[in-house]
Order: sequence, then C-alpha cells, then structure tokens
Amino acid sequence: MSTPAAVANRLGQLSARLATARQSDLHRYGRFFAALGARVEGARAVARELDRLLARRFNALDYLRADEHGLSRIVADMLDPRGTHGQGTGFLSELLGLDGLDNAEERSKEPLRRAMQGGAHSRLWLWYRYLEEHRD
Repeated sequence: MSTPAAVANRLGQLSARLATARQSDLHRYGRFFAALGARVEGARAVARELDRLLARRFNALDYLRADEHGLSRIVADMLDPRGTHGQGTGFLSELLGLDGLDNAEERSKEPLRRAMQGGAHSRLWLWYRYLEEHRD
C-alpha cells in the first residue's frame, strides 16, 4: 500500500505534467488561431475585392417589394400581352399551356384587366380564380 507521502508525491508529479501539457496546448492553440485569423482576414479581403469587381451578392430584385402586391405586380406584367416585356402572349400562353388551356389571346383580356386594376382581391388571387374557372 502507498503511504500518504507517496500519493502526494505522485499527485504532484501528475499535476506538474498536466500543467506542462496545458501550457503546450495553449501555445499550440495560440499559434493555430493566429494563423487562422490571418487566413480568415485574407479570405475576407479577397471576398471584398470580388464583390467590388463582380458584385457577387448584388441582386437588383432586392430593391423591389417582396410582399404579395409587389410580386403580384411583376407576375401581372409578365402575363400582360401588352406588357413592357414585348413578348406578347408568350408568357401567358406558356402558363396556360401548363394546365392544358389554350387561346391565351382571347382568354387573357378580362381577367388581366381586373388583375391590373387591383381592387378588393389580390392580383394573384384573381389569376388563381381565372385559372380555376377555365380548367377543361
């Protein structure tokens, strides 16, 4: 059996080894994080330069209204054969073609007028109702 002095001596040795290991780890971690910080700052500098040159995170659509009315206005304009996009009934025909509907030129006139005017119901709701009413 160990004497109290031997146990105390052994605990002292273990404590010294643990302190040395902690100091070594602190030194290693310090070097690691110092190098990591320099790399992160370098990556940030590269990202800033790329953003300056390429505007990688810029999206003009971020400036538009992203609520239902703003998005409905975009959808209504895209589906308007007389819209500024200059594609005539192209977008509307594609949309109606997804559901097997045809004759976009004639079918678009009245619901499109209602959708563009707004009123009590949202534009998207009016388009949904229009598509539901004209299912074959």
